[in-house]
Amino acid sequence: YRLLSDAVAESTRRFFISTPQFLLKKTAPVIRAMASSVREAIATRGEPDSRFTMPEVNPTSLNIEGFSDRRSLSWKTLPLAEVKTVAHHYGCKVNDVGLLLFSFALENYFESIGEPIDFDLWCAMPLSTRKSGSAQGGNQVAVGRLSLHNTIANAAERLEAIRADAQAVKAAARPEKPVVEMDELADLVHPLTIDALMYVTGKLNLLGQAGSRFSFANAIMSNVPGPPVPVYVANGVMVESIPKIPALDIIAVSGGFTSLENVITLGFHCDGATVREPDYFIEGVDAAWDELRGGMKVRKKGAA
Repeated sequence: YRLLSDAVAESTRRFFISTPQFLLKKTAPVIRAMASSVREAIATRGEPDSRFTMPEVNPTSLNIEGFSDRRSLSWKTLPLAEVKTVAHHYGCKVNDVGLLLFSFALENYFESIGEPIDFDLWCAMPLSTRKSGSAQGGNQVAVGRLSLHNTIANAAERLEAIRADAQAVKAAARPEKPVVEMDELADLVHPLTIDALMYVTGKLNLLGQAGSRFSFANAIMSNVPGPPVPVYVANGVMVESIPKIPALDIIAVSGGFTSLENVITLGFHCDGATVREPDYFIEGVDAAWDELRGGMKVRKKGAA
């Protein structure tokens, strides 16, 4: 009863106090921002590179209408120090290297199953919206879409294209002066509301219906930083952390890039009815990794 009374009090506070305060404070700035966006959309409507243009995502066999009750998994673990060295050499982030490996993994999978792909694949990617130095609990993320540029054959050139796009997507997700902060919105929405929306979405198969009409992305990729210190389970030290990123009903593979002290693991969580050979992803990772390191040796030799 104490927990129930606390929940009722919190819901009442959010509905009768926080929401009116938010509306009084943010209504005018939101209207101004919307008006500015409309004016910008009108002014740039004839520009093909307008930021309002939605990306064209071509569907593949990984775009499904619902996950089955089967799962398939594969993963590749690399030394974290080597991944950082590669990232430093190419002037990018560790996460950019992960996206590059993911790009080659998908490319090899389609090539191995005989599915022709002559277009760029798109990846849905959770983006942190947390302010630098924030210690507030809970997740603060937005979802962006990123081209994996798999039509660029050279690994180093593809990595540069991915790095530039990732930087632009993250900058758009974290503006310097946002009109509304994510934690302000989180303080308004009660968890039961989110639970209800998730229940209705699943019950009515809304994601599956949407997936049959358009493709949001061809795959999901998420970078999940791990602890920088040893982790023990049952008096044994963990030597590997295999990521299993939650799956989306309309996409058959979710990739995760997770570190654990001295190693980093790229994992693939797949719909087993669709992806029967998840090791095809790992073959692509190996090929990309070898090409990146080989490019480092060529550059060093040329510089000398």
